[in-house]
Amino acid sequence: MKSRTHRPNILKRGFREVGIGTATGTFKGNRGYIMYTADFEKRR
Repeated sequence: MKSRTHRPNILKRGFREVGIGTATGTFKGNRGYIMYTADFEKRR
């Protein structure tokens, strides 16, 4: 919530659905790195 760019998307009233994903792997040479993503969508 402290992110200037992410906060508006999280709080936007128009979004009604969200998809959450995680993946574990190697990132920039760091093994066991966990990545997260959230996709926001308006209902059609």
